[in-house]
Amino acid sequence: MSGFTSIDLSKLPAPEVIKTVEYEVLLAEMKAEAISFMPDLEAYLSLESEPTAQLLRVCAYYRMLDRLEFNDGARACMLALSTGSNLDQLAALFGVTRQVIQEANPNAVPPIPEVLEDDDRLRIRAHLAPEGFPTAGPRGAYIFWALSASGAIKDVSVDAPRFDKLELDPSIAAQLPADVLVLRVVDDAGLDDPMPGDVAVTVLSRDGDGTPSQQDLSAVSTGLNEEDIRPLTDHPRVKPPTIIPYQVEAMLTLYNGPDEGLVLAAAREAIEAYVDEHHRLGHDITISGLHAALHQAGVQNVDLIQPAAHIEVDDYQAAYCTGITLTVGGRDV
Repeated sequence: MSGFTSIDLSKLPAPEVIKTVEYEVLLAEMKAEAISFMPDLEAYLSLESEPTAQLLRVCAYYRMLDRLEFNDGARACMLALSTGSNLDQLAALFGVTRQVIQEANPNAVPPIPEVLEDDDRLRIRAHLAPEGFPTAGPRGAYIFWALSASGAIKDVSVDAPRFDKLELDPSIAAQLPADVLVLRVVDDAGLDDPMPGDVAVTVLSRDGDGTPSQQDLSAVSTGLNEEDIRPLTDHPRVKPPTIIPYQVEAMLTLYNGPDEGLVLAAAREAIEAYVDEHHRLGHDITISGLHAALHQAGVQNVDLIQPAAHIEVDDYQAAYCTGITLTVGGRDV
């Protein structure tokens, strides 16, 4: 989540317990083992019609299936790799359950299905759960409790304003009470009127451009201000992000040969994935990222018309793509 520096599960090394499974390697191992016991078999095992060779192929196939099943079982025990109900079981160890994003209504026309929190979001909350065990003091704890307050929250950033003591001219200081301090705002953390003790909690919704509803803002605020969650000296201030709208417009030059419709569809799918991935708090929209997404197989050149420059995004802001226009400007070799 934005501004959070805990372990990035996606960057952990591949676990050694999960083995690479190759059928041909397993078959070769079994043939070598059989020959070590019965050297006379070597001349026959290279023959496709040899019954012993066929039997070894069947055995190697089932050994491969067993190892694949073992790998799946190992993944199911790891927070970074587990999915579905296995992930639900792991999350339960941290006291976290999958949230309901949309309640089912079978009586509606048409019926409204239940929508549950996806695996990625549940994994993030389970990973953050230990941060929330004490109270909402650390940055990660605020993120955990904010996400847990409403399934409609897509992203959270947490910051606090910073102040410096202002040294006053003695003649001015003499006019103030002796116990008065004058502070100067060094960083407002995105707050209009920051005060000492404030904690700026910016929440991005998964709906529309990311502006949360008042109901969701109230849910997060209520959750963070629970007596057993909020530190005594903190004053959480939950607020919506500043949305930065932008459009993507590009003219693509294609290589000779590939079907125009297929290339455009691939480019559109990739750019839609890019803008959705970066519809997050504090995520810049970069020219290089847009070019990389648009430069799919069959694209010879990308002329990016909009945006004309990087879109820099602060932790209390989110960039939202309002439209994508892709055209073909010609073909080249």
